[in-house]
Amino acid sequence: LLPWSLLARLGGSAPSPIGSALVPACLVSGPHKVIAPNAPRSLVVTAILARLRDRLLAAGPQLDLERILCLFNIAALGDDDATVSREVLVNLLSHLRLGISAAEAHELIGYVSGIRPGAGEGSLPLASLFAAV
Repeated sequence: LLPWSLLARLGGSAPSPIGSALVPACLVSGPHKVIAPNAPRSLVVTAILARLRDRLLAAGPQLDLERILCLFNIAALGDDDATVSREVLVNLLSHLRLGISAAEAHELIGYVSGIRPGAGEGSLPLASLFAAV
């Protein structure tokens, strides 16, 4: 899984994308399973965020989620107005080895966006995701 911008920087050419897919599609089919259905959503999301933060901190102090997403040309550094499809964010977060699964990424994005998971397609301002992390 290499971002198109990184492939270009390495001297390669980006493969022709099928449709508008930026990353491989998630293998979660149908409605995703609710994680810890008896626990409060805020507690579940706090645990997911803690794991994500730990992975980012273990990679080094210079690495943050904003810089990772910039590699995929989703937004420029410091772009506070950027919005991204929730599905694209779920796919990226679940593929980047940040310690969270696709179901957990659905929970996180749904909680941060204020839209319950499985409620259809929508966009999420990246500033709110960065603030949560």
